[in-house]
Amino acid sequence: GVGSGSGTALETTFVPGSTITGDGTVVSNQTLIFTIDSESNYIVKDENVEIIYDADTTTTHNLIDGQGDYTPDFTQSVSNTYTPSIVSSATTTSSNVVTVNLNEAVSSNAGDLSANLANLESLIKLRVGDQLLTGSDYTLSSANNQTLTLTIDSEANYIQKDEKVEVIYDADATATTHNLLDANGDSTADFTFVVNNSYVPSIVSSSKTISNSQIEIRLSESVQSNSTDLASNLANLEDRFTVRIGDTDLAKADYTLSAPVRISAIGTSTTWTDHGATAATAGGFVIGREYIITSAGNTTFTGIGAADNNVGTVFTATGVGSGSGTALETTFVPGS
Repeated sequence: GVGSGSGTALETTFVPGSTITGDGTVVSNQTLIFTIDSESNYIVKDENVEIIYDADTTTTHNLIDGQGDYTPDFTQSVSNTYTPSIVSSATTTSSNVVTVNLNEAVSSNAGDLSANLANLESLIKLRVGDQLLTGSDYTLSSANNQTLTLTIDSEANYIQKDEKVEVIYDADATATTHNLLDANGDSTADFTFVVNNSYVPSIVSSSKTISNSQIEIRLSESVQSNSTDLASNLANLEDRFTVRIGDTDLAKADYTLSAPVRISAIGTSTTWTDHGATAATAGGFVIGREYIITSAGNTTFTGIGAADNNVGTVFTATGVGSGSGTALETTFVPGS
């Protein structure tokens, strides 16, 4: 146990920094410790390690016990119990963010990772496809001593769907101050870890001409711009798009951008036509257009593409319909 109270104790084993004085005694001359100088030669987990002793024919410096017996030559297999901190997982959390999780807490420069990020950036690289990104291409952060997050700075370097991504850690072989260490003082081994690239971007799922002056593109999922609805940021979005017709490129001055919305549930208190939605009565439905039923009347909606005749059912019209039933076109450009 860790103990309690004011008692003190010494660890019995240590490497003397000077000649021992006083009347204390030690048991010595039984242990040798080999400390490898260069990080490039450090021991790897499960690697075979041996100590080889080859006595000199000139016996002056050979090992000899108290009875004058020489230690014979030996090759001793070492019990390699070194278990370094390793990457347990690495994932993309967006097109420009990679999060690396280690299997245990580590330190750098004898402190928290978050206190030494600038120096750690020199030891970590990120390979995105054929690009090798260094610390000047990403921003490193750490929420705790077991996690590192790399945020890619330039949109030109962002991760693409299904692109191979790797995190590379190359400890400094000469100046080890900033290298990663676990609580036992074991260095994190160099690694190249393949990131689980789960990034799935929104993409264009369909595009069509509505008329000779209108083009519609639909994305695979809802998106925002400037942390708000698309309709609230159209002027800035126009800077991002070009419409090419034949050999002519149309810039923002040549078109007007709008962002339709789609009714998914009619609710009970929204007057959709006040906001720009188009209402239609059976007999006037446009084949191929999507509607949501607002009143069934005596119309058989199941005969023109609906799953049932219930209010709120969304369907794509396969006929113009007949009777007194009504519906709203689901997609419209809000006027308010």
